Amino acid sequence: MKTLFKHRSIKIQTLPLFVLSLVLMGGLLSYAPARYNPFTGTASAACLATAPPTTYGQVKQTINVVTAGTYRVWSRIKAPNTTANSYYFQTDAGACAYNVGDSTAIPAGAWTWVNYQDATTTSTINVTLTAGAHTLIYTGKEADVQLDRVLLLVDTSCVPTGTGDNCASTDITAPSVSIGSPTAGTTVTGSVTISATATDASGVAKVEFLIDNVVVATDTTSAYSYIWNTTTATNGTHTLTARATDTVGNAGTSTAVSVTVSNTDTTPPTISAFTASPTSVATGGTVALAATATDNVGVTKVEFYSGTALMGTDTTSPYTYNWVTTGASTLGAHALTAKAYDAAGNSTSSPNVGVTVTDGTAPTVSISAPANGSSTAVGTAVNITANAADNVAVTKVEFYVDGALKSTDTATPYAYSWATTGLVAGAHSLTAKAYDAANLVTTSGAVSVTLTSTTVGNGDVNGDGRVNAIDLSSLISHDGQNYAPADFNHDGTVGAADMAILISPLNWTW
Repeated sequence: MKTLFKHRSIKIQTLPLFVLSLVLMGGLLSYAPARYNPFTGTASAACLATAPPTTYGQVKQTINVVTAGTYRVWSRIKAPNTTANSYYFQTDAGACAYNVGDSTAIPAGAWTWVNYQDATTTSTINVTLTAGAHTLIYTGKEADVQLDRVLLLVDTSCVPTGTGDNCASTDITAPSVSIGSPTAGTTVTGSVTISATATDASGVAKVEFLIDNVVVATDTTSAYSYIWNTTTATNGTHTLTARATDTVGNAGTSTAVSVTVSNTDTTPPTISAFTASPTSVATGGTVALAATATDNVGVTKVEFYSGTALMGTDTTSPYTYNWVTTGASTLGAHALTAKAYDAAGNSTSSPNVGVTVTDGTAPTVSISAPANGSSTAVGTAVNITANAADNVAVTKVEFYVDGALKSTDTATPYAYSWATTGLVAGAHSLTAKAYDAANLVTTSGAVSVTLTSTTVGNGDVNGDGRVNAIDLSSLISHDGQNYAPADFNHDGTVGAADMAILISPLNWTW
């Protein structure tokens, strides 16, 4: 053994042995709730009310108290001499510290069990502990004092000797354990639940399940069970046993149960219902799929397909899958199916359910030329172009002048040459309509284009090639306005000067 506390510090090489001893002690506590256990710290006699100095080092250990109670504290120490023979012991941070030993009666150089404080052998150290986690704190008080073992005993009459094993738990009775299912002689297939019942006076720590004497699972919580997938075992006879271990290490094994594995199931599952909701959805929408499947042994999974493409799998009833249609092809029915499997690998597919994915997004369209507010002379061809796009495809673009359909283009670049010969001078409205395969349509914003007369200056206000009373009426109605067709002198305003130009021709014609 090495020195635990050495001249103002804990030497690293001393820790492993010390910690090993604490781990063993902790194990004894957890194994023997009727005999030992950890603490919460109510002192049975006087102890330090302040935290002890850590001049010679300090070690902490976390333990778990299974059963609340009062425990006698025994420490095995080795004193270097008759004046250095004690250390401080605490149950939790903040609790007072016991000065363990400190008696000249403790021999030097020999391992000695001590259960008292302040050199008073009748002042035994007892701590009252609640159930749960606690921290033991060991603080060096004098140089070269060694500590290798601490026991917390419910049995206050036991005096440890040697390594203290004589004060170990007296529980030598193994737990009682039995397998409840399956019963002996059963023929099993697919997934089978093996259940066990176990009891013990000290408490059951774990139950192990063995198949043909090989441990396949461990359960630490009642009710104890294990799901055995028999498809991984050979067909024929297999032996099942359960082994229970109590909190002090005693183990008991159940009576063996013999079962026969027969994975020759040829009956496929049944899909009694398969639905899709809705059966028509715009692209990007969600379709809820649901299948009802049963089997003589058990359904292991249900797969969901679109055509031959696997979309998802569900292993728990009710079997469902939400299909998000983003990216799915539109304008047609998708054939959806569900496929159920059992543990033997048998499968069944449902009838198809058709779901139509529609295009829910209309095209975008705008006139790119001519520019809004532009003008051109009557008789000049105007090239109208449009930009159109769609999430699927644009099928056609229609061109309108003053609300009247003039042309249709089915291929990009979308364009129309508007012939203005013979048209009346003035403002005209141009629009375009774009269509997609789902017949969704969008109309562009209007673009205004003004046609100007090619005979401006000779009195032909309406540009019909004649100068007559109609032009006079139009001029009079725009008197004082900025109306280009009647502004013959281009001064920005229709007035008397323009009237003079109108009436000057001698060849008015009707």
